[in-house]
Amino acid sequence: MQKIKINYWSDFICPYCYIAEQRMKNLMKELNILDKFEFKLLAFELDPNAPPKRELNIVENFAKKYYMSIEEARNTVNHINDLGKAEGIDFKYDTCNGGNTLKAHKLAKFVEKKGNYEVTEKLIDSLYDAYFTKNLLISDENVLTDLGIKAGCTKEELEKLFSGKDFEKEIRKDEQDAYMEGVHGVPYFMVDGKQVINGAASKGVMKETLLNVLNKKSANQNDTHPEGVYCDENGCYFKKK
Repeated sequence: MQKIKINYWSDFICPYCYIAEQRMKNLMKELNILDKFEFKLLAFELDPNAPPKRELNIVENFAKKYYMSIEEARNTVNHINDLGKAEGIDFKYDTCNGGNTLKAHKLAKFVEKKGNYEVTEKLIDSLYDAYFTKNLLISDENVLTDLGIKAGCTKEELEKLFSGKDFEKEIRKDEQDAYMEGVHGVPYFMVDGKQVINGAASKGVMKETLLNVLNKKSANQNDTHPEGVYCDENGCYFKKK
């Protein structure tokens, strides 16, 4: 069966994006269906006008943005940390350095264009990890250069990438496509171009959507395959006609 596409809009400083993606992949591993899907990241900057580094820390920014007390904001951020840790991430959201993510998205697009899916997936994960677990500033060209080199890019390629405007049109198109789709927040997963998983959905919602898509895909392809693939909460297996 051809791999099923999951296009998803995300930003590298969005905690729920990292949590939702990790939750989905953990679920796929549990069901032994990870190899049946292929992910494609679409850019969605939470704040395209953000400075390279915000003056306020994450807790202070939460309090200001959502009209909370510092104590309420700290409790909210700690809750997000707990959600991340529940998915196996060493989540340290309270000590993150917020800022602009344009260059991080440019790096992701550049590595993706090289055509190696596994390397692209690893780079995307390393960008999340750099921000949420290592608390690095992912608007910093030095940080991004280190990650890019580990993904097989040369220093010269990265200097040119960060000093120019390559991939900015593609990033803006991703964001325009999101708005046309009615997406105003991330994460937003489009499974097989039809089924939507919005936000950091529960494991149950993800499971139901993914298994429904797999079963429908399998049913549509049974005419060309001697055996169909049937999926339930225990995983996927072959079922003879």
